[in-house]
Amino acid sequence: MGLISLLTKSFFLGMLFLVLVIIGEMLFPGTVASTAFSGIGILIMVVAVTLDGIFNLGTVDEPKKKISRTT
Repeated sequence: MGLISLLTKSFFLGMLFLVLVIIGEMLFPGTVASTAFSGIGILIMVVAVTLDGIFNLGTVDEPKKKISRTT
């Protein structure tokens, strides 16, 4: 999987996470706003989810090992 594809997918998941946090803030006002919605908090969430996506969502396709069977 290419780097651009990983960045796109992880950035999308980061934005989805922010939407869920915003919905949670609308349902329970004041619980998340003091930490997550500061400018640096949003930046940290987007960067953290993007980096997590780069290192966890994509794997290098390794060739399948042939199992030699002796009969």
